[in-house]
Amino acid sequence: MTAHTLQLVPIPHLSLAPENTRQEADPEALEALKASIREQGLLQNLIGYQEGSTVQIVAGGHRLRALQALHQEGQGPAQVPVAIVDKTRALILSVSENLARKDLTPLEEAEAITSLAHNGLEVEAIAKELGRSPAYVQGRLRLARELIPEWRKALEERAISVALALALAELAPDAQADLHRRYGVTLRLETVRALKLKDALPAKRLLPAALQAYRERGGATESDLEGAEYLQDRALAQRVQEEAARAQAARMQAEFLLDYPIHQLTTVTSGGQNYVHLNSATLEVRLFFGVVKREAKSPAAPPAAPHPTPPAAPVSPAPTPATPSPTATASTKAPRTISAKGRAEYRALQMRAWRERALADEPLRKAALLMAVVNAFNVGYQPQAGVFSRMQESAFTPPQSPMLGQRFTDLSFEKHLTQELKALLEQAGLQAASKQPIENFLALPPETLDRAFTLAVTLLIGIPHSRTPVRPTLGMADLEHLKAYPSEDIEAALEELKLAAAKTKSDNIKRLLEKPQAVFPQALLQQHK
Repeated sequence: MTAHTLQLVPIPHLSLAPENTRQEADPEALEALKASIREQGLLQNLIGYQEGSTVQIVAGGHRLRALQALHQEGQGPAQVPVAIVDKTRALILSVSENLARKDLTPLEEAEAITSLAHNGLEVEAIAKELGRSPAYVQGRLRLARELIPEWRKALEERAISVALALALAELAPDAQADLHRRYGVTLRLETVRALKLKDALPAKRLLPAALQAYRERGGATESDLEGAEYLQDRALAQRVQEEAARAQAARMQAEFLLDYPIHQLTTVTSGGQNYVHLNSATLEVRLFFGVVKREAKSPAAPPAAPHPTPPAAPVSPAPTPATPSPTATASTKAPRTISAKGRAEYRALQMRAWRERALADEPLRKAALLMAVVNAFNVGYQPQAGVFSRMQESAFTPPQSPMLGQRFTDLSFEKHLTQELKALLEQAGLQAASKQPIENFLALPPETLDRAFTLAVTLLIGIPHSRTPVRPTLGMADLEHLKAYPSEDIEAALEELKLAAAKTKSDNIKRLLEKPQAVFPQALLQQHK
């Protein structure tokens, strides 16, 4: 509850605060309010702040005008109760009241929110006080500060949408003026988005933690026609990306490098250092394992100019040797090309280097396997397509029965695991995408990486890998599953488990489910046409 002091203040000592969004009253509403006050009195207190001998009213502007009009006519109360609060709180209450009005225009909303920013409130504080998102607050502030007069007029006249005005406010004034000159109010939002995305930063380039921090701090985003997300606030994106990269380096016990010439990092067979590198121009993060810094060679100093000496007598040129010097021969040789076999061999050695690194680095092993499951098979993002069919369709062909399709993914526990994996990764800020680099998985918090790794391995274990698979039990089935079988199969299963049959199929199924530890009966694995 807002702390305030209720005081009786004479009408002449009340004034409309300059922070009020509308300084002019609606004549019809004013007359109706005057009639209400004459008949019933003031039903709702005014709210204001003290400034000298005057109380500036920030909430109740129409009521104040009606009271002042009645006072001039010799009617109404001589003094009214006013809730006195501090100026900042008064401004917040005024803006909250204004935003609740349905007839407030977007520019009036923007001006109201700007009044809070002018009094020192940060975006996050304004959003919290008004119950709005930081992105909403930043958008309205941008409308008030950045939208040029031509587009402001169009917005006031409702000739353009708020979405278009917000997109225009993110452009430089010259670009806004050019678009107004070329298109006027026929300008389409898609045209502005295409212009903004020309040099925008793809959201997928940020590490998961950085992308989450960017959104939490109210960073503006834009999507293209295909749904790909782009970041509009490059300065904020760079700050959060560097914070996330430094945190990742700390977790990996690696050294953080910013804009280091990576061609000077050399892989060594033993020892070396791990590095997390951030390119501030592209905001790309790269990882380097077991490398050392190779210092760049300083350019050779030019030879000193010789002292002037008198010209020597002409000397006959030495005879040209019959055999060219090794230096001359080397300079004239054509560059050697690498054969396909050589490239394949080098690729094999690269893979061996990664695998040897993985043998000594547990987080890297986990991240690599998790990346393989999520990227190669898109686990969790396409639940309608089973892991079995994607990974080893020929190795596992379930018998045709009414239980296949969606029921198969439910009963095999695949749907549960993939949904949990998807939720876990999205909670950590790793949004669904066709491909994710290993840097994103290594950037996951250790506990998240461990759980996601466990889920990925569990999904892989479901692929048949031996001739003696684990035997399922009746407890792994359920009522809906067993209802799909004919009555004779249910009775055969009871006989196999040496259980007495009941009169109805449903009772027989209940008897089977009362034996959750029993091996799933062979009688239920028979195929029926």
